[in-house]
Amino acid sequence: MLPDWRKEKAEKIVHEKARIESIVAGHLLIYALSRYAGCSETEVRAALDSEKHDKDNRSIGLHNAIYYNISHSGNYIAVAVSDKPVGVDVETKDDKDFKVTSRMFTEEDKNFIGDSQDRFRQVWTLKESFLKCTGQGISVPLNCFTFDYKNEKIRRVISKGYELKGSDYYAVTRSLDEGAAAISICSSHHDLILDIKWVEVLI
Repeated sequence: MLPDWRKEKAEKIVHEKARIESIVAGHLLIYALSRYAGCSETEVRAALDSEKHDKDNRSIGLHNAIYYNISHSGNYIAVAVSDKPVGVDVETKDDKDFKVTSRMFTEEDKNFIGDSQDRFRQVWTLKESFLKCTGQGISVPLNCFTFDYKNEKIRRVISKGYELKGSDYYAVTRSLDEGAAAISICSSHHDLILDIKWVEVLI
């Protein structure tokens, strides 16, 4: 039921849990794109296997261009869809002794995190979602940008040496499971909304 390229990707994964995550992520992607575009899952699968699919820019042409991004951590798999480039990140890991925070984050990040693992996960997912939105990836130092932590709803990305390429970026974060996990999305939408739809996967 997956597009050919997604099947090939899953078949190459040796570790069973990781392979299942990849398969589930593929199904969630189809589900999310179908609901967002208002078309059948069959149409989405065909588009994902066609020239309409730009894997590099994570976009697909259905009725209009739709952008997507995928993340997973622990028992969570997240898919984000938008009409502009979008990044999503979900995280369940702690920062033991806050070594990552002290070594890789800005002073603004550190002040916001304090001694809270929940806030560490929020900041980590904010940063990851931004880098996935821009397509830069983790090669960009995490201390060359931060966020407007005064605004609790939508946090604007603030450069600390990172070139924002003429666009303003905004991110929204939310704690999950009473702070045991965090999820963030990022886009150039100034009115960005994190509208979560839960799907329970039984295997």
